[in-house]
Formats: sequence, structure tokens, C-alpha cells
Amino acid sequence: GPIDIPARKKNDKADDWDAFVREFVAKYNLTGERKDAAYQLLKHFKSLRDFHKDKYKKAIEKAKAAGESEKASKLEEPVERIFKFLKRGLLRLIPPSERKRG
Repeated sequence: GPIDIPARKKNDKADDWDAFVREFVAKYNLTGERKDAAYQLLKHFKSLRDFHKDKYKKAIEKAKAAGESEKASKLEEPVERIFKFLKRGLLRLIPPSERKRG
């Protein structure tokens, strides 16, 4: 049968954010102020994410335990939104002429 790939733990996701920014910095060759700005954005948005996760952690766990996955997703939605803001902020560091597809 198919090989079971273990689901990644939610808190792994946290540090996909670090990897994302590292890859972004490398892809666009950011140095100096632009590199610092990228990591400042990461720090800022991670603190928002962590605040949200801590605040709603119990409610999310409760919803999941009760099988209310829709409710759990709704509570986790802001984290996705925060990530979009992070990506948007990073793209602002790159002049459109330098932006690579993908």
C-alpha cells in the first residue's frame, strides 16, 4: 500500500517561517538593510503569530478534540493571514523589476 507520511506537527509550521525568509533572502540576494528589514518583518509577524497561537491554543485544541474541525480552522485562520502579510512585506523590499516568478 501507499507509504504513510507522518503529518507534520503544527508547531513545525512555525519554523517554516524562518526557512521561508531565509530562502527569500537567498533567492533575491538581499544584503545589508534589505536583509535586516526582512528579518525584522519575520520577527514582527512571528510575534503576532505566536501571540495569536498562545491566546487561542486551548480553544483550538478543544475544538479539534470535539471534532469541530471547521471551528478549529476558523480559529487558526488569522495565522494564515499573518503569513500573507509577512510575504507582502517581503515583496515590498524587492523592486518589481527584480521580482522572480514563483
